Amino acid sequence: MRITSPRSRGCGSLLCLLAAAALLAAGGAAPVAAETRVVIIAGKGGSEAYTERFSRLALQLHDALITQHHFAPRQIMLFAESATRLPATTQPGRAQDIETAFAELATTLQRDDLLTIVLFGHGSDDGAFAKFNLEGPDLRDLDFGRLLSQLPCQRQVLVNTTAASAGFLAKLSRNDRILITATRSAEEKYLTAFPEFFVEAFVSPAEADLDKDQKLSLLEAFDFARDRVVRFYEEANRLRPEHPLLDDNGDGVGSEMPGLTAAAATSVQRPDGQLAAQTFLVPETAT
Repeated sequence: MRITSPRSRGCGSLLCLLAAAALLAAGGAAPVAAETRVVIIAGKGGSEAYTERFSRLALQLHDALITQHHFAPRQIMLFAESATRLPATTQPGRAQDIETAFAELATTLQRDDLLTIVLFGHGSDDGAFAKFNLEGPDLRDLDFGRLLSQLPCQRQVLVNTTAASAGFLAKLSRNDRILITATRSAEEKYLTAFPEFFVEAFVSPAEADLDKDQKLSLLEAFDFARDRVVRFYEEANRLRPEHPLLDDNGDGVGSEMPGLTAAAATSVQRPDGQLAAQTFLVPETAT
């Protein structure tokens, strides 16, 4: 499949064209619209119920980005084990298909673009690698690190909503990359509630927009989902088997309360949460 990335935008007025010409005449360059691309992957379910759940979550996020956040369908790539009730553009959720798509993204993304990857499915950790379960060979933390490192875009987000997802932090962490996991250790290996609430943040952005500035940052989406996870288990009177983490300062550790950590920080080390607070899933941002 050829991934197109049209960037031309009509100015819509003679004034806009004249302003751009004046900027070029002055020796500058017209601002370039940095684009956001989203890759959503629904992994292997292993049963009809799980396959349906992962596909539903993927579709809900896909549709919310289009209807609530004004993405064009071409900006979203969707992979799934089963394409039943999913868009016709859905691609097979196999490692080889995902790797082919990343190779194509490496030729179309630009330096200032933002790529966000969201994983729904089962995860595991054998002590050597954390894995995202797919039909056929799984993709390991090391594999995702390799795929991301070949991309020219400097801004990258990976959200792993599976069980035992914490292992992705140590292998993928870097200063300009935002990582979100549903768990804080390999021992947290049960089905997670986190993805339900992470998707809800984008389905109902006004509710998740904690500072009410009519923009939903990744930090706000994380905080909203984390708080809902806590409430979910408290209301069920159950011990909480999952502790979501966010890492965006490159130390590979992750924070469960990154917003508070960022606000209270006094050390030289940049705290988790600052980059996520300034990152928004919108179709374009001026650079």
